[in-house]
Amino acid sequence: MRSRVTQVVTKQYILLCSVLCLAVLVSGCGGGGGKGTVDQGPPTVTIASYTGLVPATGGAAIFDIVAIDDVGVTRVEVKVTKPDGTSEIINAAKSGNVWRAQFNAPPNVGTQAAVYKFVAYAYDAVGNVGSSTELSFRVSAPDVPPPPPPFVTGS
Repeated sequence: MRSRVTQVVTKQYILLCSVLCLAVLVSGCGGGGGKGTVDQGPPTVTIASYTGLVPATGGAAIFDIVAIDDVGVTRVEVKVTKPDGTSEIINAAKSGNVWRAQFNAPPNVGTQAAVYKFVAYAYDAVGNVGSSTELSFRVSAPDVPPPPPPFVTGS
C-alpha cells in the first residue's frame, strides 16, 4: 500500500514540475531582453532636463533623456534643428539611467534670440524607434547698444 501512495505522490510531483516549467517557458523567463521575450513596441522617450537658454556668445546645450523599453534601449539620439532649418544629429551617451547629449551652439550674431528645436529618439534591439515631444532652447541676442539720438542742428 505504501508503494502505491508513493507512486501517486511522485506522479503528482512530476506533473506539478512540468506545469511550472511550462509556465516559466511561456512567460519568457521574466527577463528583459532574453531569448523568448517578445518586444511589445517602441521605447518611451522623455526629455528629463535641458538647457533652455545659452548666452549670446554660444556654448553647450545639454539634454538629459530617459528612455525605457520592455526589452532594452540600444541607442539614443537628439536631432537639433537650427534656426536656418538645417539639422544635426547628436549621439547620446548613457550614464546610469539617463542618456546625455550635448550640442555646441554657435554665437548669435543676430538682433533677436536664435531658436533651436530638438527631439530625442530612442532605438531598441529590434529596430523600434520612439520619440520625445519637440522642445526648444534659445541662444540669447547679443547686447547691442541703442543707436545714438539723431543729430539736430539749431534753427
